[in-house]
Amino acid sequence: GSMWNLDLAREIYAAAAKEARAVGIHQLCTLVVEPIRDPRLGRNQEAYSEDPFFCGRMAEAIVGAVQGHDLKSPEHVVAVLCHYPGQSQPVSGLERGAMEISERTLRSIFLVPWVAGIKHRGALGVMATYPAIDGVPVHGSEWILTKILREELGFDGLVLSEGGGLGTLRYEGLARNDREAGALALRAGVDV
Repeated sequence: GSMWNLDLAREIYAAAAKEARAVGIHQLCTLVVEPIRDPRLGRNQEAYSEDPFFCGRMAEAIVGAVQGHDLKSPEHVVAVLCHYPGQSQPVSGLERGAMEISERTLRSIFLVPWVAGIKHRGALGVMATYPAIDGVPVHGSEWILTKILREELGFDGLVLSEGGGLGTLRYEGLARNDREAGALALRAGVDV
């Protein structure tokens, strides 16, 4: 059952954190903690469930195992939850595809694991997601990265860019080059 899944996840992530710390790594990115809502999405195999409640419990379990309660511990590192606030209900099911969702869907489905991992367990890292949400790429969205994440959820950690996340600001037409994209992302709330 699902409780077994949570126990197994805790064991795996605790071992990964201990190994990471032993070789000088100070943060671990999780697999996909957001609910997966479209079966066509290519990254679904990285995720845990389409159910927001279960994804929330998984986020709590992972942050507890990776980060613990004391980062001075030689067995814990910063937990980076991926990918805030979600990517898995894209138009046409396309990877990195724009999400056209209501604020109600954002809050009742997609934000659930972030509330669990950040507000309930104190996660100190999130990775911003690729898609645009309602027309604004998340890497350039002050509403998503600052107003909701920092002000509403009380997040006090680091926001990491997705691997090619700043590029989304160029191909969505918000920035002409990397310099503009970087400035826009920093203003929106990306830290690294």
